[in-house]
Amino acid sequence: MVVQYRRSLLFLLLLSLLATGVVAADGPQIILDAADATLEVGETTTVAVVMDAVPSGLSGFNITVSLTEPSVAEIVGVSYPPWANMPVNSSLPADTVYAQAIDLMGSIGAGATNLTLCTLTLRGDTPGTTNLSITAAKIDDDVAGRYASTTASTPPITVGDIPGTNPPQPPPTPPTPSLRTGLSFSPVDATIVPGERACYALVMDTAPTGLSGFNITVSLTEPSVAEIVGGVSYPPPWANMPVNGSLPADTVYAQAIDLMGSIGAGATNLTLCTLTLRGDTPGTTNLSITAAKIDDDVAGRYAPTTASTSITVGGHPPNTILSNRALVQPG
Repeated sequence: MVVQYRRSLLFLLLLSLLATGVVAADGPQIILDAADATLEVGETTTVAVVMDAVPSGLSGFNITVSLTEPSVAEIVGVSYPPWANMPVNSSLPADTVYAQAIDLMGSIGAGATNLTLCTLTLRGDTPGTTNLSITAAKIDDDVAGRYASTTASTPPITVGDIPGTNPPQPPPTPPTPSLRTGLSFSPVDATIVPGERACYALVMDTAPTGLSGFNITVSLTEPSVAEIVGGVSYPPPWANMPVNGSLPADTVYAQAIDLMGSIGAGATNLTLCTLTLRGDTPGTTNLSITAAKIDDDVAGRYAPTTASTSITVGGHPPNTILSNRALVQPG
């Protein structure tokens, strides 16, 4: 009953950020506060999006920020304060980005001041000057009102000194994933006949610093022997917002996030998803992991070792299970 109530509350809060008919309350100012308004090509700076006051509290926000000169700089990151629940923003890097979050626990009360909604990271690309402006803002209070906020004028972001004196530098290389973990399939192999199916669980052996989400691509080395069919299944309740490629297919990606922080640091033997393979013609094929992005809970990315598995399609009678631990199903 509590879970259903919280889901209803989340839905109503998110819906309010998209609504257009809410009466705007008298609004404070939004300030774009740059840590450093002058930077070199390739350097980054942060810009805090600050609301100077929330007289009636804060239930959530959805704001859009844009660069007036896209060639000069680029928005490469968005971070949120601890009170901001269910944060979402558009793809990065970009010249325009939206960011939204809700105050699910009621942390921001009436009368709060100098409230940071989010923090943007900007990278200088070419010498010049650009302004950062808020092009849309929906900010709701705790009493079903919407603030009619204004944006304070802010100094421009300047990259380089004089055009031509600072040659463009390549953008910084993203940090190399270094957190160790392992990905494997269970079972390690299966033998079936044409038309039968075998289920494979994709298992992460350990999550030393937790798990925030994953995006993994798996492929068959011999597409004529077998095919990935049916739906990709995900473990409840932690795998939220699951998405995967179209099926049947020889290659498929699968992704999900741990929205509620269910997977803590030190978790072991995590099933990320389960795939179903169907035998098509006699032969042997491997199921391999061809791409993997697995993020932890502290802004890091794992560098997993991977192990493939095999499926052999033979000519034995249907419904015969020849694989140790394999779940084999009739087609």
